[in-house]
Amino acid sequence: MLKLEEAQLDSISEVFYRILRGEQPDPIPLPPDQSDDEYAQVVSYLNRFVDEYNGLSDFMYSLSRGELDSAAPAGKMRVLQSVKNLQASLRHLTWKTQRIATGDFRHRIDFMGDFSAAFNSMTQQLQQAFADLEEANQLIRQTFGRYLSDEIVQEILGTPNGMKLGGVQQVVTIMMVDILGFTAICERLSAEDVVSMLNQYFDAMTDIILRYQGTIDEFLGDGILAMFGAPIQREDDAQRALACALEMQLAMEEVNRRNREKGFPEIEIGIGVHTGEVIVGNLGSHKRTKYGLVGHNVNLTSRIESYAVGGQVLISDDTRKACGDCLRIKHAQEVMPKGVKDPITIYEVSGISGDFNIFLPQKSMGELTMLSPPIPIEFTLLEGKHVGATLYAGKIVKLGEAKAEIEAECICQPLTNLKVSVLDEKRSCGTENTYAKITEVCSHTPPTFLVTFTSLPPEAKSFFQEALYG
Repeated sequence: MLKLEEAQLDSISEVFYRILRGEQPDPIPLPPDQSDDEYAQVVSYLNRFVDEYNGLSDFMYSLSRGELDSAAPAGKMRVLQSVKNLQASLRHLTWKTQRIATGDFRHRIDFMGDFSAAFNSMTQQLQQAFADLEEANQLIRQTFGRYLSDEIVQEILGTPNGMKLGGVQQVVTIMMVDILGFTAICERLSAEDVVSMLNQYFDAMTDIILRYQGTIDEFLGDGILAMFGAPIQREDDAQRALACALEMQLAMEEVNRRNREKGFPEIEIGIGVHTGEVIVGNLGSHKRTKYGLVGHNVNLTSRIESYAVGGQVLISDDTRKACGDCLRIKHAQEVMPKGVKDPITIYEVSGISGDFNIFLPQKSMGELTMLSPPIPIEFTLLEGKHVGATLYAGKIVKLGEAKAEIEAECICQPLTNLKVSVLDEKRSCGTENTYAKITEVCSHTPPTFLVTFTSLPPEAKSFFQEALYG
């Protein structure tokens, strides 16, 4: 996400702020080495407008003081000719009034004729001038609106110190979204295809987040960090965040339809949502700044998201309480995230009632098929995004479309992520880059657990299809 310079945004917001207050703004300085062509074009356009606006403002002030011989300013503003006509009419009106004052009663003043016509014309042109100002304003919004939400742009332009560094502590609902197995997907695609697939995905997700009045803090590789409750807090922040998360999961069907059309692999996302106090505001340096949030609760949201498998929305107990009784809870589980002193309970949400009324469809995982013989595997445990150093042996004893039962030589904890290599008949690696998450521990003697596959490369999918159906 582009981090814009604070001074640039402050200068632009100052221009509009002073015009709206009836004051004359100063032109915006543009360094000679400015390399941002788009920004330079905006500033050049705005400075021409400021120069003509200030000249017209001085001229109008002179007329209001009765200084009818003041020189009219140069410029291309369409309102200028109407003001000159008004000046001429006032001069003529003054001359005729002076002649009548000397006793020359032959003069007549058509006050409601020429003068009113000039005045009305000036009014129309002033309206056009303000339309030009709004056009410039819209250009600013369109330029920076690609990097910031409408609410943040409004906050920047609405106050002269809109980009002043600093933050406040407040309660927000945080959302973390991640594409499952994205690293493995990247290894099978060209760089151009990865970017194309990501942008298509981000387009769909961004539209949904903004529709639910969320603020996107940043794109983290294939992930999204968003918040609900800043810069504007609303009573239903947590509920909107959950409705947004559920709709994002529903939208993945359309995202994958487009992926198939372009020859891209299908993708799944996991979503974590947590409500808590953070520091939110303009963060960074005086040269580079961004509107964002920091704090322990941001990290906790990331931990919650890491427990999700494809299609899941997981929330904290704080978010559950903030939403009230409108949630459909599918499953609850106690976990011990890294960096947390005590265990926490996370909940899988499958729907929200009330005003939003959004529900995920029931997914049938199908029955597991007993394999004879079992499929030998090797696996390592993942620590965050990093693959562990220890290699464990195991075997898939039961297999389904998207899950399996594994018998291993080590005891593993629920929600642990695994990188799995399927071995062929010679016990050499047949497929790599298969990822799974432990969803349930079945037995400790021998260690047996259920997994859901979070990333299946084509060769692994074909191998499992062959094992299931021959």
